[in-house]
Amino acid sequence: MTLVQKMLLLGVLWAVALGGSAHAETAGEIAALAHKGTPEQELLQAVERNEDGFALTLEQAQAYRQAGVPETVVLAMLRHPAVEKASAESAMHAEIWRPFGIKVTWWKVIGFVGVFLFTGRWFVQLYASRKAGRPVMGRLFWLLSMCGSTLLLAYFVVGKNDSVGVLSNLFPCFVAAYNLYLDIRYHRANGVRAEDVAPARKAEPRAQPEPAGVEVAAGQ
Repeated sequence: MTLVQKMLLLGVLWAVALGGSAHAETAGEIAALAHKGTPEQELLQAVERNEDGFALTLEQAQAYRQAGVPETVVLAMLRHPAVEKASAESAMHAEIWRPFGIKVTWWKVIGFVGVFLFTGRWFVQLYASRKAGRPVMGRLFWLLSMCGSTLLLAYFVVGKNDSVGVLSNLFPCFVAAYNLYLDIRYHRANGVRAEDVAPARKAEPRAQPEPAGVEVAAGQ
């Protein structure tokens, strides 16, 4: 028996000596209830009442099995919603790639995509302005702005919990969404598609003045 298993068994015996109750908040208390002969259904209900989950390793789970905790109860503790949520969050923060010594996680991938969209909107605007011959901010510009700001907000709110990043992207996201709404409403009301907007007219070439000698000859 390993040291961890011995410590768990001592915890079970200690909880039994104090008298376990039907309300169990830790895995040790549930093991104590199982040691006292509590029905399996009540043990499962005690697991469900726990809101924080059970941070069990596989070695600890095996120790609880040896201590007399039913297999279904051990599996319920391992599959607790709080545990699954924590494991999912840790998976999003887990390293998936390290190019040039830079740690890349799934949350960083979301942030990188947001930055790519938010920056790429200016290349779209530059192309539209060059094509029209005047400054133009088309619908695609506002769409990319809104999508990029939304992804960056998700990264800074959930992935990084950075208030500076949240504030720097919250207002642009709102402005982009509002301008996109105005653009769609305007073109629907006027029956014009965004791609049908006529470019600016090119300046007509000025008429070249005739030479003075020609006018004199015509007068004679």
